[in-house]
Amino acid sequence: MKIRNLFIMGVMAFAVSAITSCEGSNSNDIPTDGILGELPSLNEKYLAEQENMRAKIEAEENDDKLTKLKAEFKEWQKAREDKLNEIEDALDGKEIPTEVADGAQFTIDGNMKLKKTSITAYRSAQIVYATVAAQTTTDLPGIMEIPEYCGVAYDIDGNVIDVCPGSRLTRDIGSYRDGVPAGAISDVQISLCRDNQERWAKLAKIVIIDGRSDAYNQIKEQVQK
Repeated sequence: MKIRNLFIMGVMAFAVSAITSCEGSNSNDIPTDGILGELPSLNEKYLAEQENMRAKIEAEENDDKLTKLKAEFKEWQKAREDKLNEIEDALDGKEIPTEVADGAQFTIDGNMKLKKTSITAYRSAQIVYATVAAQTTTDLPGIMEIPEYCGVAYDIDGNVIDVCPGSRLTRDIGSYRDGVPAGAISDVQISLCRDNQERWAKLAKIVIIDGRSDAYNQIKEQVQK
């Protein structure tokens, strides 16, 4: 009997150890002292919670219990949105060290700054935008011929975090169907924090790059592997 009890205790200890080990990779381990503050950690936390609640709702067959679960989920969504709005208020206007890759047809006025948004989604992370004013350095062709300038995010160790969708230079300066003159002003805007929350917590800089260039495609290919 003693041997059996010791065996059971050993199994329980192993289970606790395994659970603790699994929890070691949760949102509590994601740094909150980086440029993006608590956002990556909260994204990781909320993504896990919503998937857990979603699974419970989809599996529940009792109508009364299902109604209760849906009400709890609605309350959770409201609390999540309130907290993320609070975080975005704190991040609004915060600068991200920014560089422009060789070959760009514009210069930028300082660093990219975080911009408060209202994007929330059921199964995706809270996205924030970074923007910077840009000024064209040469006459450019019509709007559809201008490349989309994207962002490559790097961490504090120089590793690529992610490649980020961007915008054409003419997004905020009109159509310019017959060409964009040198000196035209616009904003370059990219979205951050879509995936890889643990990496985003270590964000160090953004490099703005031509989204059609070989260099960008090579980086994107490596990130997606």
